[in-house]
Amino acid sequence: MASTHQFVAQWNALRFIGWVNSIDPAVGEYIMQIIESRNHPEQAYKSCLGILSFEKKVVAERLAKFLQTCSGL
Repeated sequence: MASTHQFVAQWNALRFIGWVNSIDPAVGEYIMQIIESRNHPEQAYKSCLGILSFEKKVVAERLAKFLQTCSGL
């Protein structure tokens, strides 16, 4: 496996779901939409990591509200 793809071997959808649901259920729903929109869940991991990196920059409640607005929940 190419070095740029090796990080994927350590991740799975259940790990992301557990992580995001600990932040907020709305974040979990949005991440699930991203994972389910891909043919293979691994294709969504970088997108999910990008979204989750915002948690470090903003308060979790702001992230949840933003994602609710984006997804129309």
